[in-house]
Amino acid sequence: RWTEATVAERFATQVVQTPKAIAVRTPRSARSYGALDEQANGIAHALRARVNKSDGYAPRVGLLCRQDLLLPAGMLGILKAGCVWVPLDPSWPQARLQAIAVDAGLTAIVADYPHQSLAASLNVAVVDLDVPARLDAPDVTPNADDLACIIYTSGSTGKPKGVMQTHRGLLLQAMRYSQSLDIQAGDRLSLLSSYAYDAAIQDVFGALLNGATLCPLSVRDGETLAEQTALVKTLVDLSVTVVHATPSLY
Repeated sequence: RWTEATVAERFATQVVQTPKAIAVRTPRSARSYGALDEQANGIAHALRARVNKSDGYAPRVGLLCRQDLLLPAGMLGILKAGCVWVPLDPSWPQARLQAIAVDAGLTAIVADYPHQSLAASLNVAVVDLDVPARLDAPDVTPNADDLACIIYTSGSTGKPKGVMQTHRGLLLQAMRYSQSLDIQAGDRLSLLSSYAYDAAIQDVFGALLNGATLCPLSVRDGETLAEQTALVKTLVDLSVTVVHATPSLY
């Protein structure tokens, strides 16, 4: 059953079934399920070498990167390491990033090259997102009820609050989304909102746990008509079949 496993276990099952299928596609590049799995393994091993489980809690690890090909590898790598994924949007003010780093108790941040200086300024260990791939995953065995991620609210009504999600809860959210849209392996799903928001779980794992293709794009509401027209062309060029967007952008 979907919810009687961890996210990493469910993804590993999909990798075995479709190792050569395209897992992630952008206008510039693509990555297969097998290659994505190996990249995530590399990140997981790099994390295991830098962080330790303390006080009985899985380490909380931030993810700070562009919304592109390496993004899902970062998510999966953190989970494969037995850590808790905490998304950090590079567009947020540094004060918000710092507050979340402290509140979540981050022990490390996985960051791509353009954002490693920003990650280092938050006073935690920094792990490179683009590490060498590995065939083997770490020997880590969390269970379905262990914490998988902490996603922070916008803070529009006060201090941002961390919403905790277990592996079981994350998989249930992805499963319901998959069933409601009848997502199949031939589908291509957009990721338009920031990966730091809860809706990204549906897009990322609705694709990657069904053998479909994730198409991450960096988009913000309030863009010009010309930019929105370019976005529509990109969605058509990528043959996206499921577009998930805010009402204003839609």
